Parts: sequence; C-alpha cells; structure tokens
Amino acid sequence: MEELNKETQLYTDFIVKVLEKKRVSSGKKEGQNEPLIVGFSGPQGSGKTTQCRLLLEKLESLGLKAITFSTDDLYISNSDQVKLRESTTNPLLAYRGNAGTVDCDLGEQVLLQLKSINCKGAGKTTVSLPAYDKALNGGYGDRVSVENWDKVVAPLDVVLFEGWAMGFRSVGTAHIKETFDKSTKDSTIKETLDTCTNESTIKETLDTCTKDSTIKETLDTCTNESTIKETLDTCTNESTIKETLDTCPTEQYKRTLKHSISDIIDIDNRIKAHEQQLYRHLDALIYKRTLSLEYIYEWRWQQELGLRQQLDNRAESNTNSTKNTLTFEQICDFVDRFMPCYELNGTHLNAVSFSGLPNHSIPTLKLTVDKTRKIIQTSQLF
Repeated sequence: MEELNKETQLYTDFIVKVLEKKRVSSGKKEGQNEPLIVGFSGPQGSGKTTQCRLLLEKLESLGLKAITFSTDDLYISNSDQVKLRESTTNPLLAYRGNAGTVDCDLGEQVLLQLKSINCKGAGKTTVSLPAYDKALNGGYGDRVSVENWDKVVAPLDVVLFEGWAMGFRSVGTAHIKETFDKSTKDSTIKETLDTCTNESTIKETLDTCTKDSTIKETLDTCTNESTIKETLDTCTNESTIKETLDTCPTEQYKRTLKHSISDIIDIDNRIKAHEQQLYRHLDALIYKRTLSLEYIYEWRWQQELGLRQQLDNRAESNTNSTKNTLTFEQICDFVDRFMPCYELNGTHLNAVSFSGLPNHSIPTLKLTVDKTRKIIQTSQLF
C-alpha cells in the first residue's frame, strides 16, 4: 500500500503542476477553464484502474473534481466487431483491442464535450460517458446501452483518459519494412549458430558455411554490429554469442514477426486516427511501461480472475461466472494480438517520448515498473 501511495503522490504532483500552468496561461475566469485532459498509458494489468481510483480520491482531497474515461469504453459494438472480423483477413482485428476496433469519432466527440463542460458554469452542462462491458458475449464484450452511460456534470477540473496503448504512435511503413528486413537477416545468423557447439566451430562456420555472404552482410549492417563482432572476437563460449544475438530484432519483435507485414502496416496506419482525433486533445501524458512485455500475460490473467470473482459475487451468476470470462489459453491468445503494437509502437513511444509529436509537445511523466509493479525509474518532461 505504501508503494501505491507513493505512486499516487507522484501522479498528483505532476498533474497539479501542469494544471496550475494551464490555468495561468489560459487567462480565463475561475470556473470557466477547460478541464485538464491527462492521457494515462500503461500495459494491461499494470494497475491503471486502481491507480486512477486512488488518484481521483487524492485530487478530490485537494478540492479538484476529476473523472476517469477509458479507450476500453470506446470499443465498437459487438455487432460492428463481427462485421469487421468478417470483412478483413487481418487476425489482429478479429477481436477488440487494436486500433481499428476503437471508435475514434465517438472518442473525439466526448473529449470535445468534456473540454467545454465548464463554459456555461456549474451544473449547467452534462456529458454522458460511453461504457463497455467486457463480460458480455462469453467474455468478448459489448457496448453498454446509452441510457446506462454515466453522466458528468460541471464543474470539472481533470479528466484521466486511460488506455493500454494511449499515446502509441504510428511508426510508418518504412520502419516496419526495415524491421522485417533486419529480422530476416538476423534469423540466418541464429540458424547457423544453432548448429555449432563452441566458439571455434562458430567462427569456422562463419568463415566457411554456404550462407557466409548473407551472414557477413548481416554482421556489417546489423544495428548491433559492433557488439556482435566484439563478442565473436572476445567471448569464451557459444552462449555469450547467443545472448548478444537476443538483442537483435528477431527477438525484440518476435511476436510481430509472426504476422504478415501487410497486417502490421494495416494496424500502424489505423493508429493515425488516434493521433489525429484523440491525442491532439491531450494536455499531458503519464506513460507507464514495464521492464518485460512477458509480465503482461500474468497481469492480464490476474485481471480475468478478478472479473470472475466479481461475477461470483452476483447472486445470479454464481454458477455461470466462468462462462462469462476467458480461459488462460484465451487470455494468452488475446494478449498475443496486442504484442505487435507493444513491440513496435510502444517501443517507439519509449524511445522518442510523446513530446516529440509534431506541433503538439505536452508535459510527460514516464515510469518504468518491474514484475511486482514497483516503480524502478521515472523521468519528467515539461
């Protein structure tokens, strides 16, 4: 709990600082300022929902009214999802989650309404927030009917707009093609190393094997060229070489490479709608990333078990809760569909920061967490 409180305080200090700057620069009368729209990005199961709840309580204690709004609530309806699945061969669009299954038109409409909610004064404007129930349709979810959407009434100070891929940017077709090209060359090296038993054999193989030209060409052009060559010259065993090669694109993008390049480009192009319709309304971004993407599978399974428990607590669902949730195998398959976006677009966001968006530089708080969700590194950009 102490760690959660420290994390909440970190978010609070960041938000209050940005909010104060925004209000000073707006020049508007008190009570008529636009609410601060804060993007909150973090992997599935990383604790976003819990942190947002604690953050709302903390902000309320400071006299600030805040709400949470998620891209999960913007998923297209189940019927539209079925139509999308039947109209494309891209498996990454078969179920909710990736860009293309999020209703960006609805998202921008709600964000614009929230930004102007204070214009007419306290109690004068109401905004309805979309909702999505993941337990419907055997765990595949559906949008909640409009009459059951929560309503927000002015005044409003802060909007926490959260999502697993919030802030992820399009990397572009050229970058994707380059990633696939490098990975193909790296796999040739690894196939050769797999036939070797020690360092001398590896070096001999590199000098004499039939794939020599391809391997040497890869070593000359690989992004890890100096490290690989240095390792080949100084290492004492084969395992050290293989450890070095694990940093090449073949391992970094191993789940991306399971898909066709056209499917990956398709998702990347669809992310542009998020940039144009959602991200441009953000005033700040909190970006929570993990040391290893492998943690997400375990975290997402923990979430599903929690959902089962919630359903068990409903008297009418005591005997059917597992029928309305996903199995572990389904969870792994489900998360696999998000991994290309984590590997490509998430890695890119970490490298360049959201502040690098053309004509839209915003304050960013970046955190890195370990498997226990403990913060091990932070940085802030204003």
